[in-house]
Amino acid sequence: MENLIIRSVTGLFFAGIIIASIAFSSASLFLVFLALLIAGMIEFYNISSRTRSRPQKISGIAIGVILYTFSFLYSIGIIEIQYFLIFIPFCILIYINEIYQDSKRPIQNLAVTFM
Repeated sequence: MENLIIRSVTGLFFAGIIIASIAFSSASLFLVFLALLIAGMIEFYNISSRTRSRPQKISGIAIGVILYTFSFLYSIGIIEIQYFLIFIPFCILIYINEIYQDSKRPIQNLAVTFM
């Protein structure tokens, strides 16, 4: 029962933060969700590392942050859709990097990296 109370209070706290960031400005909402994105990706990569996968953590988090930032900037009208083409070379570089690493499961590592 105590665990349920702790989780409920934590959920209310984070819901309050999200609602406050919505009310304050779009930049604060961007920062709150950016922090959640980074924390979630780190947690996912740590969990997937326990299953014999070796995701490219830094590359994956960097791509996720840049993609989220570009999506935000596009949604508020600062950049055009053509800027998303920058991700094609970055994704190819992640594939090339995985090919030259000595790993037994390169496809699994790439799949976990891009999740």
